[in-house]
Parts: sequence; structure tokens; C-alpha cells
Amino acid sequence: MKKTNSNKILFISRTMPFPVMGGDLIVLENIMKALFESEFEADLLCFTRSNKDVSKINNVKEKLGFKNVFYSQIEPKINLRCAFEWAFRKKPYIFNRFYSKKFSKKLLELVKTGEYSILVFEHAFMYVNLLFNPVLKEEIRERNIKTVINAHVLESFVFDQAHNLNTLSLAPFPFDAPFRIWKFFIKKELNFLKKIEFHCIKDADKTIFLGQEDLKRTENILPEKSKRFHLLEISPFINNYPYSEPEFEEKNSIYFLGTFSWVQNHDAVMYFVKEIFPLILQKNPQIKFYLVGMNAGKDIKNLHCGKNIFFVGEKEDIFEEIKKYSVLVVPLRLKGGTRIKILESIAWGKAIISTSSGMEGFNTYGECPVLIADNAEIFTQKVLELVSDDSLRIKIKENARSFAQRHYFFEKFKESVLKIFL
Repeated sequence: MKKTNSNKILFISRTMPFPVMGGDLIVLENIMKALFESEFEADLLCFTRSNKDVSKINNVKEKLGFKNVFYSQIEPKINLRCAFEWAFRKKPYIFNRFYSKKFSKKLLELVKTGEYSILVFEHAFMYVNLLFNPVLKEEIRERNIKTVINAHVLESFVFDQAHNLNTLSLAPFPFDAPFRIWKFFIKKELNFLKKIEFHCIKDADKTIFLGQEDLKRTENILPEKSKRFHLLEISPFINNYPYSEPEFEEKNSIYFLGTFSWVQNHDAVMYFVKEIFPLILQKNPQIKFYLVGMNAGKDIKNLHCGKNIFFVGEKEDIFEEIKKYSVLVVPLRLKGGTRIKILESIAWGKAIISTSSGMEGFNTYGECPVLIADNAEIFTQKVLELVSDDSLRIKIKENARSFAQRHYFFEKFKESVLKIFL
């Protein structure tokens, strides 16, 4: 058997994880903190999109604790080769976007030279770089390297919901794709996506789920592999989250936080702007809605009007931005995964309004200090209440901070991480 180091891990990521914005990157940061404190050594292999990404390597090492950062330029996927591969059913489009022969070759090189004992694939779609490389698979087998998928969310489940809501006219293609796909083919694509996604999960030695619901969905499809599945409840390190003081919050301000390219967030924002925000403005035209996050397409950026809707975009220090706003809105309609934005906002002591779908993944659902609103009228009512009633909002903020102090135990989270990786 070829040599490996039992405490050395290679993470394989879709992107350079800095700034740490977006649920998957925040989860990665917390896992890295747990591993670093337990004397694991970790390297990173990721895609880059520009020289700007490459310039962030030192930030990634300092912020997340990676010893070495390796990268490969992501290949443009809106092209004839991609269309050909999709048409002949080699890979579903959303997975093919993150497959690269060059990247897979780099992964093989690192496996041969890095003495890793574990490979962690951030999202199932990154696993295709192993799944479609038989030489790499054999090298991993010979070295007895364990493979772990950090699933974050079941992509096929989320996209299928969006399709059923008729909000997936372009999916699984990016929202800014320069071409359209006939809706007739979308359902076939989604079925193929589900097939490959669960093939990846079935092939990996272990898969991490962040919510009980996604774990149960997978167990129902792959009951024979259930012993390989692990639930990891995220518990942010509370000392890293300062309290959002009420006096710094702008009156009549609400905000959304997230990665806008992700279909759940994109659907939530468009639904809120079209169905809920007009009702809010009818009752209180002074309210301002701020969009904070990364990877926004033109349709999200074009919502900015400079009067009631403001596109803020990506910020390196999220707290310095969101501490200015009064209420977080999470109008998600698509279930799946766990809303890390809610976990963090509870720790900051923010007032939060969410749909029930947005609260999926929280095992302490009944206790969470989050107002639930499952239709436009109730959501409107809750927003108007919180922005107009300072004493109510402050009470909810204090309850949120108190909840985080009672329930967020990083040591417990670290124990869960070590059970998976040891």
C-alpha cells in the first residue's frame, strides 16, 4: 500500500473560498477551524475564474487555515462541447460545469504526491472529477484514501421544486446563459441530474448532510448505504459574532443575504420583489430593501432602483454591512439544505422573518427565535410589525442572541467533525 499521512486532508472546492460569504463557504470555514484545532493538516484544490481569485490565496490560508492552496482555471461551459456532452448524456449540465480534465489531472497529481488520507469534495458535483477518471479512482483505491462528499444540499431536489413552480425556465443552466433550453428537455435533465448526484453519493465512502430532511431523503433512495451518511449540525463559534446593536440599525430597513446564483436564493428574491414587497410599500413606502451577497446575475442587479431597492453585492466583512439593517427576510419557497444565513443572523442577534421552507434543517425548529410567514399577506404583516415596533424588534433580537448563547457549542460541533474524519 502506498504511503499516506493519517492527519492530512485535501479539500476540493468549486471556488476560491474568500471572502467567506455564502453558506457552503461558512460551513467550510467552521470545519477547517475544528480540524485545525485538532492538529489536522489540510490543503485546498479549487477552481479559479480570474487573477483576482489567485490574489486571494494568502487570505484563504490566513482565514481558513489551509497549508497549501492549489488551483485550476475553470473552463467556460457555455459552448458546443458542453452542449454535445449534455445531448449524449455523459454528464448533467450543472455537474458538467464543474468538471474539467485539467482539474481532474491536477487532482491525480496531488493524490500521487500529497500523502493525503482523506479527500473532501465540497458538493456532490465536484465528485464528478473523480467519478469520470478511472486512473484517479484506481490510485485512490491503491492508497486506501477515503472519499467524503460534503453535500450541503441535494441539488436535484431543489431544482425539481423550482421546475414544479415554473421558475426554472433556464435551469439547470445559469440565469445569464446566452441561450435557452426547451422546457421539454428540462425534466429529462433533472432526472439525469438526480441519477448522477446519487451515483456520486453512493460511490463515496462518506457523505455529510447539514439537515435531517436531506439525510432522510437520501436514506429513502439509498437505504443500503445509510451507514455511510452523517448528519453535521453547524454550530458557529459564538465569540466570532458580535451583537448587532439596535442603535446602529437603520429604521425601515430590511435585507436579504445570500449567494444569488443559487436557485433557492434567486427564486426567493424574485418572489419577494414581485409578490411581497409591493404589498409592504402600499402600507409603508419608506421601507428600503437591501440585497447583500455574491454572484448576482443581471436580473438581480437590475432590481436596484436607488429608491426602495438597493443592490449592495459582495462584502468582505458581512457584519459591518448587515449591522446597519433592521430585519432579515428569508422568503424561501424551495426546501433543502440548511440556511446558514439564519444561524449566523441569530448569533448576531438580528430580527428574522422566514418561511417554513427557509427553516428546514433546524432540528430546534420550535424554539428558534424566528418569525414564520408562509404567504405574502402574513409576510407583509410581520415585516410591517418589526420595522414599526422597536420594542418588539429589540425583544426578538435579544431572544435570538440568547438562543445562540444557549445552543451554539463549538466544542460539540468539533466532536461531530472528528467522528466523521477520524
